[in-house]
Amino acid sequence: MICLRCGGKSKENYCNGCFTRIVEKRVKKAIRESGLLEKGLVLVASDEFVEGLLRKIINLPVTITSIAQKGKNVLPCIGSTIDDQSVAFLEEYIGDRKEKNVDERKAEKLKKRELNLFSCLSDAEVVRYFTLSGKKFIPKEHPLKKHLDVLIKKYPEVQYALHNATNEYDHLLEKGI
Repeated sequence: MICLRCGGKSKENYCNGCFTRIVEKRVKKAIRESGLLEKGLVLVASDEFVEGLLRKIINLPVTITSIAQKGKNVLPCIGSTIDDQSVAFLEEYIGDRKEKNVDERKAEKLKKRELNLFSCLSDAEVVRYFTLSGKKFIPKEHPLKKHLDVLIKKYPEVQYALHNATNEYDHLLEKGI
């Protein structure tokens, strides 16, 4: 197979070098679009994967740590993939969770000020990225995930449609609709 970006040999759509650059570019774009990153922040990584990626791609004068801290200039950084977000979105509507009104959901969202590095990546992309970095990333398990995987295998566009739906839902919550 030939890399779609550089034309080199590859076993996947992209060679390892191009894939790594594409993932890092997408994560940087997601960070930029979040509007949460600014000079002087203390970024608290949720795990070693998030911390390693932050150290690799962030060029601003910020402090990166994995030690939990509290304060005004502290920004928690998590690694929740598109798959994780889709499962959470589906669970909220078809799971056994207590029904919440719009105000409760909006308050919950506003309270969770955090930077999600993997929000633009699937589990498979994160696994491949960290495998290329010499680390073993294990995606979160959830009963709904198995059903979602079957659906995505048959209809790949469902994964990104759910991702867009969760983003639209969050946007509507922010507006109070």
